[in-house]
Amino acid sequence: MKTAVAWNGTPLLTPLTGVGQYTLQLIRALHRQSLVDHLQVFMAHEWRSAVELDRGPARQSRERVPAMRVLQNPQFRKWVGALPGMRALARARQASAFREGCRSNAFALYHEPNFVAFPFDGPLVVTVHDLSFVRHPETHPKDRVRFMTQGLPLSLERAQRVVVVSEFVRKEVQQVYGTSIANKTVVIPNGVAPEFHPVEPALAQAHLETLGLKPGAYLLALGTLEPRKNILALLEAYTLLPKSLKQRYPLVLAGAEGWKTGAIARRLHALRHEPICTLGFVDQDLLPALYSGARGFVYPSTYEGFGLPVLESMACGIPSLVSLAPALIEVQAGAGLSADPQDPPAFARAMTQLLEDEPSRLLWQAAGHARARALSWDLAAQRLAQVYRTLAG
Repeated sequence: MKTAVAWNGTPLLTPLTGVGQYTLQLIRALHRQSLVDHLQVFMAHEWRSAVELDRGPARQSRERVPAMRVLQNPQFRKWVGALPGMRALARARQASAFREGCRSNAFALYHEPNFVAFPFDGPLVVTVHDLSFVRHPETHPKDRVRFMTQGLPLSLERAQRVVVVSEFVRKEVQQVYGTSIANKTVVIPNGVAPEFHPVEPALAQAHLETLGLKPGAYLLALGTLEPRKNILALLEAYTLLPKSLKQRYPLVLAGAEGWKTGAIARRLHALRHEPICTLGFVDQDLLPALYSGARGFVYPSTYEGFGLPVLESMACGIPSLVSLAPALIEVQAGAGLSADPQDPPAFARAMTQLLEDEPSRLLWQAAGHARARALSWDLAAQRLAQVYRTLAG
């Protein structure tokens, strides 16, 4: 595609979670396959090329802006975000810098990977990952709900194409925003990066030792610690497991601290004598070993638009247990277990099966590998490039 494309890369400026991974992996896949001729990425205070982002880890982008090192501190980000008007002020400054950059580059179109787009005079593509702020506003900070409620409808109206990451999200968008938006929506599922594959136990052990873990001897849950991830329900179910099973397979919670974590922290303190440990944010380089070393992976989220960790765990050969959230069932595609986390005894029984039912585990592993092979970032990038070609003429 011989045209210039602008991406908003600000999701790369904080520890990479779902939207950040989506942004990084698609930019790299578009560049790697030469699907766009000129792709520039807006990094809040500078513009970077896809070539630069494909050469090294995304954290280099943050290190080039000294202030970004401070912004990585979760407590600092919470404090700043709570100040009245700070989100609007930061957004206005970024919009101004984005506008100046667009004046210097003849961009044929702009892709916003994070819901709410900056003003842009030209074709616009917006990615919607979920509508959790609509369905479960109580699980988000109030300022974020306000920002999304005000900003997303306008972005959807302005966009020529709305990309969603699952069939479930497509239905959500249609139900909430109507047929006119649904008619310009295209489903492009997320992918799994090549580094997510089974890691040999000896190699995994070398990485896991740095985290205080042993291969095959823990139950893994991964995701930002915030209410929507349903960690409290997981903890309740885990406590119901037989003591011997918990001793063999401690529960490992990996993920950055998010918002509204007070209840989780209090419950973890109350359960401090249980075999439960928290790792905090785990660097991307360690994730394949962390997945591969787990006996099983559990994802009890109340609501998701896709559930990338489920796909990553399957790619690493680890069977998963997910909640009954429709998007997770869609992604898992039968290659694992599902149960209702709000029914702790039922979820505990499913965890027991995940950990001990060896014949089923082998079937889930094979099915999970097949499912993961069917979804790649390269394929997602190819589908996205077709959207670009249609809009750019």
